[in-house]
Amino acid sequence: MIARSAIRQRIASALSSLTGYDEVRSLALPFRDPNERKHGAFSVEALAASPISRQRSGESVLSSEFRVSFTWKVKPKAQVASYDAALDAQELLVRTVLGMAQTGIAITLASLASPSVDAAGEFIRLDITFSVQHVADLA
Repeated sequence: MIARSAIRQRIASALSSLTGYDEVRSLALPFRDPNERKHGAFSVEALAASPISRQRSGESVLSSEFRVSFTWKVKPKAQVASYDAALDAQELLVRTVLGMAQTGIAITLASLASPSVDAAGEFIRLDITFSVQHVADLA
């Protein structure tokens, strides 16, 4: 049985191991706190969870969603190149999460949200949602 908090921590740890990526201290990361708007900043949030099946008394197989949000710095004189680099970074993060040790869990890519640019045009925010199947103790 694996708690959702442990899954969130595993994902954050895998992404923190990448050079240039740092987990921020707040949830729902980008654009809210100017002090946390930086290149490669990310957050991992646990979203909705739904039971798939009940196994034993107090245990259920859950499908939980986790969102990874990260920011990418836009170079003023190379905006299109920055955008492409952000998309490449998004793919790296997807590969990293899907490639991490999946003991006791099964991770799949659920969605890639449309990238958004902050009001000042300085950062691109990208969101990735993963679906994770795991056994949870609900007793």
